[in-house]
Amino acid sequence: MQINGKQLIIVDSSTGEILAKHTISSEKGKLIKNTNHARDRSKSIEALKQYVLSLFPNDEESRRFIEEICHTYGRYRRDQLLLLQKIAEEYPELISTALKQCVRDKLYSATAFRDIVNHLKRQQLNPISEIQEVSTNLVSIPVETRNLNTYIERMGGKVNE
Repeated sequence: MQINGKQLIIVDSSTGEILAKHTISSEKGKLIKNTNHARDRSKSIEALKQYVLSLFPNDEESRRFIEEICHTYGRYRRDQLLLLQKIAEEYPELISTALKQCVRDKLYSATAFRDIVNHLKRQQLNPISEIQEVSTNLVSIPVETRNLNTYIERMGGKVNE
């Protein structure tokens, strides 16, 4: 560990490799943390993508869905893939239906996929019963019609005759 001006540099003592650089805060008790430190970088993104693909139905639609997410969220693709992995492992029975709905509605994000899975899960718990139709016969009810001049007079307007 070295302090260089306003930076804290963490160095591997055996190799001399710089592990992290942090700006030192002048605020008391403030945690200095880089968001990359909490990430699991043991798996490469490509290996993670292949694993997530293995959890989805083995078809072209799944591959295109995941490729589109990785393309759209290039910088955050690991986070997107990890969320897809979590959802696929928790609810494997809902993946196919949610995937079809996402592709149909052009929703290419892990959060949209999660929201659809949650919606499907709620529907399974509280299914909506079908509405029974009482009668298909049309009912004829006579309706009184008035002349438009009646309404104009009541509103205080002048009737043009």
